[in-house]
Amino acid sequence: MTLILLLSLLLSLWACESAPPPAETESPAQTTETNTPAEPGVVELSPRAHARANLQIAPVSAENTPDRMTVNGTVALNEDRTARIGALVEGIVVECCKSVGTFVRKGESLAVLHSHETHELLAQFRQAKAQLAARRAEGELAEKNYRRASRLHELKAGPLAAVERTAAERARAAEAIVAAEAALDGARAHFEYLGVEPPAADAPVPDHLVVHVRAPFDGTVVERGIAPGAVVQASTELYTVSQLGGVWVQARVPEQQLGRVRPGMPGAIRSRAYPGRSFDGRVSRIESTLDPETRLAEVRCVVANPGAALKTGMYVSVDLLSSQSRQSVTVPVSAVQSGRNGPSVFLPAGERRYRRRDVRLGAERDGRVEILEGLAPGDRVVTQGAFLLHGESMRGDLAE
Repeated sequence: MTLILLLSLLLSLWACESAPPPAETESPAQTTETNTPAEPGVVELSPRAHARANLQIAPVSAENTPDRMTVNGTVALNEDRTARIGALVEGIVVECCKSVGTFVRKGESLAVLHSHETHELLAQFRQAKAQLAARRAEGELAEKNYRRASRLHELKAGPLAAVERTAAERARAAEAIVAAEAALDGARAHFEYLGVEPPAADAPVPDHLVVHVRAPFDGTVVERGIAPGAVVQASTELYTVSQLGGVWVQARVPEQQLGRVRPGMPGAIRSRAYPGRSFDGRVSRIESTLDPETRLAEVRCVVANPGAALKTGMYVSVDLLSSQSRQSVTVPVSAVQSGRNGPSVFLPAGERRYRRRDVRLGAERDGRVEILEGLAPGDRVVTQGAFLLHGESMRGDLAE
């Protein structure tokens, strides 16, 4: 019996050792259609995924493009078309006010001031007017005396000395009249300087006058610094009126790019507020100093602003275009993908394998974007389906 039990145990052990191992289950990585290998930045597609991706690849070539530089800028008022209107006299605001955004015409009254200076001017005007009347009366008398003395002298009834004396008196009276007229004209000009309609010479002098603050040209009120009843000084700024059909854009150019900028260089201004629209501009001034902290120089562009679409303070991008052209590498916008490390493209790296390469972008135009760094003529890039490769690459990065 013991021998039989020992033989049975040996047979059981031999059967266990000779049995085939159980079939291994497929891992999720083997059942998926894509596979990201351990090499960073490389995506490998399975045959089925590669067929579905319908990737398109195109070679990169250099082409002549205008020398273009894109910088940031800020919209500002065109100071050559802007008036900061101040008070010419000390006084009280008795009538106003034009609201910000109101369009005004040249000569239109923006505010009315009551000032004690107008009373002083009226007193001077009355005095000058009275002096002129007195000098003219004296002149008429001197003219009569001269004519009488001349007639008597012709009739041998008067001496020559009387003629000479009355002639001198007539000349002095004429000079006095000229001086009085000049004094009256000066008082009238002072009224006009203050924006006050001067009294007519043959009309009664009024008891009081008001000062009108008027628009110097057609434009839009962009700032208002007064209210009814406010007391203003001669230096108080009341309104800012600007012609908003043209503005300035203050572009900020890096120090290393400043040598490419020239006065008169055309530029295209774009704002996120108006996708697909650009505004024509031209460089008018390059500042002579740099910001010591940012090492940026301000470049002023005069920009046409139809419909006052660009608003002051708005952030814009400025494409400065040189008359010279240069060799550049461009790819379709669809070839560029944005990731954690910035923009990148994908290049073929073997059968169903694609390598991610980081690039530095330049200006975008007509569906293509300039590659400043990362690609060279002759490289081949994925122009369609790069989004799929980007997703697989990101998944591989997360797995790592």
